[in-house]
Amino acid sequence: MAAILTSVLSLGGSGLSVYFSYHAQDRQVRIEQVSKFDAASNNLLEAAGVFIAAINAGKQQDIDAARIKVRTVVAGQIQDTEIFRNTFDGGVTSLINQYQTALGQFSQVAENTKSVIEMRPWVESFGRVLDSRRALSVALSRELGFRARSGA
Repeated sequence: MAAILTSVLSLGGSGLSVYFSYHAQDRQVRIEQVSKFDAASNNLLEAAGVFIAAINAGKQQDIDAARIKVRTVVAGQIQDTEIFRNTFDGGVTSLINQYQTALGQFSQVAENTKSVIEMRPWVESFGRVLDSRRALSVALSRELGFRARSGA
């Protein structure tokens, strides 16, 4: 009887060990995804800087190249946030939607901006992208049990 009880306890302990190991690995994957997302903000800022410089220079070739860069970064950001739909609970879905909508609008405004005098809508749209990105990043960090950095 003692051998059976020992076997049952051992099996239960093994099951718990596997369960906790799985959840620790799952959490680590989600932390890495959020870290990658946060690091990609540099790409977004770089694309914005390239676009501003191209508009200021007024050369159509530079503007076209900057638009391609913006579209590429926006597509990457949308792809990165789609991953969150599968790895985080539904609590962040509305923030993902808001961010993706802001990205789409930003890309569209960039396509239509042709000169410095048309930059106001672009700046407003970029501001919405940054605001919605920040809200999503904070929510993801909180879901992982972290406090968001202030001013980031």
